[in-house]
Amino acid sequence: MFRERWGTTEYLNDWLSAVAWISSVPSPELAAIYRQQRYYFIGRNSVLKKCYHLHSALTRRRPCYKQTFYGKIQSHRCMQLSPTLQCTQACLFCWRTMPGDQGFPVVREKEVPDDPRVILDNAVIAQRRILNGYNPVCHPKVDSKMYEEARNPCHVAISLVGEPTLYERLSSLIGECKSRNWTSYLVSNGTDPEVLHEIEEPTQLYVSFTAPDKTTYNKLCRPALPKAWERLQESLGMLSTFSCPTVVRMTLVAGCNMHDISGYANILNAASPRFIECKAYMHIGGSMQRLSRTNMPQMRDIRQFASILADQTGYVVKNEDSASRVVLLARSG
Repeated sequence: MFRERWGTTEYLNDWLSAVAWISSVPSPELAAIYRQQRYYFIGRNSVLKKCYHLHSALTRRRPCYKQTFYGKIQSHRCMQLSPTLQCTQACLFCWRTMPGDQGFPVVREKEVPDDPRVILDNAVIAQRRILNGYNPVCHPKVDSKMYEEARNPCHVAISLVGEPTLYERLSSLIGECKSRNWTSYLVSNGTDPEVLHEIEEPTQLYVSFTAPDKTTYNKLCRPALPKAWERLQESLGMLSTFSCPTVVRMTLVAGCNMHDISGYANILNAASPRFIECKAYMHIGGSMQRLSRTNMPQMRDIRQFASILADQTGYVVKNEDSASRVVLLARSG
């Protein structure tokens, strides 16, 4: 629907209709689709899904690029979950299924936050259910020691579908992870700086930054909040105040947001995150209804973008993963 209208004024009407669902809970029809796509509901509004890198680590000994980049995460012991299905944006590149994609009616109800302990307890149960298919007795490619370790996860990636800062008990969820000696990796779109300012710090904080200017941001991310671009800038400006490692995640979409690298550099220089991830948009999931395969950059495109950005920010190219089409930049000094 959107791919033909990129860069035109016609996208606005589609944008307004597509984001109308954002403040609502999923309809029963949408919940059924989530289950068909192998999401596990671990609360009324919380979900968990098997990460591709869990499978890859167990069957091929190939960990997630985050393990390679940061060294703290064991991919086979990581759970990918969301404490809310709501979001403040309807990004064209998002791989999640959105109600607007399916033509479902909006169900307007206030979301009741799930208890953090219930979320994590149920997450372990769901993760172990997923892992039943990896038992070395039935799956000879899986190492028995890694399998047993995987059944006792200790990393939580709060980054699956919704915007976690909309979950009213986010700080308690991070605190509950700490009480269990688990690490927590929080990924936010940065549209709620007030929450980021107040929460207990996670092990690592990611903020998504996918446009060099407000116009591109509105077209690509389709925010539902007023002054969302300004709120994102406020969140980026707070990164230097965190003691935990901070990462700016840049999802790069060919033909949409890979222009004006200087615009990105000016904002990133002010934000000064510890790391910058330049990552290609992947043509998968729900995004296939909104963008075309030509919007997926090649690894050479990501390397070129990252190299120019490094020159303009003083960051250095620290690592890369060609399979995930991502280059890591690190702050020098």
